Amino acid sequence: MTSIHKIDYNFNGKNISSDAGALSLARYTQKIGLKKSLKSLDKDENSSKRWPKYRYSKSEVCYQEIIWYMKGYSTATDISKTIKDPFITEVLEEEIPSQSTFSRTNTGFTKEDEINLNKINKNIIDTYFWNLVEKNKGNKIEKIDISDDSTKIQTYGNQEWSDYIYHYGVNWYHPDLITEDDRRLILTWVLRNGNTYSSKDSEKWLWKTIENIKKYAEKLVFRWDSAYWNAKILNMLNEKEKEIKIEYYIKAKTYKSWLRNADISIEYKWKLYHPLELPKEYFEEINENWEKIYKKKYFEFEYKVNTWKQKEVIVAQITYREKEQMSLFEEANKDVELLIVNSELTWEEAFKEYGKRGKQEQIIEEFKNECFGKNLSLQWKIQNSCIFLMKIISYNLMQILRLETLYDTRFEKCRVNTMRRLLVWIWWRIVKHWRKTIVKLSSSFAYKKRFKLVIVRIDSLTFSLI
Repeated sequence: MTSIHKIDYNFNGKNISSDAGALSLARYTQKIGLKKSLKSLDKDENSSKRWPKYRYSKSEVCYQEIIWYMKGYSTATDISKTIKDPFITEVLEEEIPSQSTFSRTNTGFTKEDEINLNKINKNIIDTYFWNLVEKNKGNKIEKIDISDDSTKIQTYGNQEWSDYIYHYGVNWYHPDLITEDDRRLILTWVLRNGNTYSSKDSEKWLWKTIENIKKYAEKLVFRWDSAYWNAKILNMLNEKEKEIKIEYYIKAKTYKSWLRNADISIEYKWKLYHPLELPKEYFEEINENWEKIYKKKYFEFEYKVNTWKQKEVIVAQITYREKEQMSLFEEANKDVELLIVNSELTWEEAFKEYGKRGKQEQIIEEFKNECFGKNLSLQWKIQNSCIFLMKIISYNLMQILRLETLYDTRFEKCRVNTMRRLLVWIWWRIVKHWRKTIVKLSSSFAYKKRFKLVIVRIDSLTFSLI
């Protein structure tokens, strides 16, 4: 056996690329017409006066940036290092803009560019859902699950709109993201400064989201944590219910006074108790191991805050916990969670349905960690907003690629980085003949059949952005 120390290496492999799967992404974006849909970025009158003297148009640079985010390159510096990639130079016969070109584009974004990029993302979402309806013979989707949450985006130095986020204790942006949980898509977003409260103006973005999505669904299901239970959102949802069936599960602030003032009586051992006065024996049960446990109990009542237009059904979940310090009041040993609901599910099922909101946490985490949405480094808010939007577009395109090509496989719910291992990060060699170019992928690649299947399904896609 040859000693590992006697093996030499060099970088003279010539027409070898480590991104063979760029073939799948190039076919995919060409099939759906991404490059042509970005042409709207070139219609800005101010930019049209400025950009002709440069080698690349704004839409071409943005297209390259989105593609390379999809491939797994997080910065313009990383992208510009791939200028000599043989897939780009010999297969696509294109050129990658230099780092200075990317920087000039990113620092030259305007409000008009933000509006156009928003329209492009909306077009991607609309086209995808319309395609689902067409596949279903014109019948609307049974339900669309929507969640709303805020998150933190890291900033560097003195950036416009960067501010202190009290919830996280850091100096970052505090954007609001509205997601479709079942398909893991980002529907709507807004980049906000750090000191903005989570639900501030959320009813406006929710209203726009409902208007955009209601034509594709029979029912909309909403889930929010306690930061989103304000009166404006509740009143807007109840108003919109006249146009489309809406279910909501909203975690309320834990106001025991709501439950304390509710007219509820529970009979236990021939006596009537209020839920907060029930003795601990009421919560005790014996499990299959003959151990004594405390089981959660559920109660329902109606309540109306002055700013609400109507009474809401509140489901209370009470968990009994032994406190280290004894108390004469039974209420002190009870943890209460309140859920505002308008569905016909049982009380326990309603809390389980609300628990599905955890999917949105996973969506945001996947977007931030695997599509580079966790930091923004430009000085001005409008520039950061456009970069953030391109990352959202790249994320949504990767999710739609997964939905359209990996269904009925064990990878149909995989994350973005897993898709890159399946479709992008593959070693290959390029052989050019007079009449054709052959891309020779690694014969030891473990997912050859899956790659072939994806290419076939990309070629049979039925929707287009143009």
